[in-house]
Amino acid sequence: MAVVAIVVILLLFNYTIQRLIIHEIDKELASEVKNFNSFLENKEFDSLIEAGELKKDLSFLVVDKDNNGIYMESFSLEDSALIIEKISDAEKNVFDVVISPNKRYHLMMSEIPENIIFDRGSRLLVVKDISYISNTKYFSSYILAITMLVLIAFFVAMINFTMEKIFNAIRELDDFGVALQGERVPDLSLRFNKRYGNNEIDTLINTLNHSVEAMEDSFKKMEEFSSNVSHELKTPMTSMKSMIEIELSKDRTKEEYQETLVRVLEEMDWLIGITRDLLTLTKNPKEIKANFEPVNLSVAGGEICDIMEIIAIDEEIDLKWDFSAIEDELVMGDSSSLKQAIMNLVNNSVKYNKKNGSIWVYGEKTEKLVKIVIEDSGIGIKKENISRLTERFFREDSVRTVKKSGVGLGLSLVKHILNLHGGKLEIYSEEGVGSIFKISLPRYSEGG
Repeated sequence: MAVVAIVVILLLFNYTIQRLIIHEIDKELASEVKNFNSFLENKEFDSLIEAGELKKDLSFLVVDKDNNGIYMESFSLEDSALIIEKISDAEKNVFDVVISPNKRYHLMMSEIPENIIFDRGSRLLVVKDISYISNTKYFSSYILAITMLVLIAFFVAMINFTMEKIFNAIRELDDFGVALQGERVPDLSLRFNKRYGNNEIDTLINTLNHSVEAMEDSFKKMEEFSSNVSHELKTPMTSMKSMIEIELSKDRTKEEYQETLVRVLEEMDWLIGITRDLLTLTKNPKEIKANFEPVNLSVAGGEICDIMEIIAIDEEIDLKWDFSAIEDELVMGDSSSLKQAIMNLVNNSVKYNKKNGSIWVYGEKTEKLVKIVIEDSGIGIKKENISRLTERFFREDSVRTVKKSGVGLGLSLVKHILNLHGGKLEIYSEEGVGSIFKISLPRYSEGG
């Protein structure tokens, strides 16, 4: 495209220059016609003396009305005859006559006013040799052709240079990919640090490095997750195995067997809870979204609080709730998943509360959101740990001593469920004072 644009510009420039030259010549010829006619109008014309004077300044022909006979001429008879031959059928007053490839004239023809020297209808042809314009045109064409060839060669060289850089980059990126794969295990710690000064290639390299970095982070989290899962599943199973082995080591009373079975059952419930949470976290989001329907969040919250009140009473916790502010509000979602999220939060507030503590659960709404807020007077959370609470398997050191404190999946599960519903979880806490958890979900209306 650049080559074409330059060629077009050169052609237009060449054409414009030629037209300007012709325009100036036309003005000069018109002046010469005026000068010639002035000799005829102002005095009696002496064809010998004054024609000689005219020939010094003008190049002209005077022909009869049929353009056949030549009365006067100011240049060679041979060229005059050729000009007459060329203009025999001329219909314009201004035109060009090409005598040979290297000889070209520009003419202006006008009728001579009636006078005693020339017959009525005689014509004056004022002539300018414009062969130099043709030569200039040919020269310009040569220059243009050479310029085009140079430009084409330049752009071909630039394209080859650019393509070679691109292919070199691709080859080096391919070598980087081979190094990244490693012989057995991918080495995701590698990064491609070379830059080529090309925006597209450098952007591709940055994207590649970010992708590798994300993959490395994902693999680390997967390894950490697998390790934590293995540890958390192994703990209750090892505990149950040990209790059973101890009980089988010698005869026990009925009451001792019953006590052990109750403890095994507790461990089984614990194991089932972990498994349920893990299955929820790894469940295909499409399966959960397939069950989306309008859900009354106040009804779901009330059902959970009814269930949790019994557990709270056993733990000497005062649980109260009020969802009147969102009584008629709906959200779009999976009812069982949303109930699980609310239950996890209320259960946490019970589990990490103080003796004779309190929990207050209520609803809020804005123009676009429906909220459930859980406030408790529990042990609170360290400020530096609040941002990590939703990480899988994260637990504060202060809660690890709480009996059955959980494995650190509860809040990550809540966040996962809310993300699937387009909602979010907000956490506010002060260590030793209590915590506030807010569930926010998009408000649903039947009209869309």
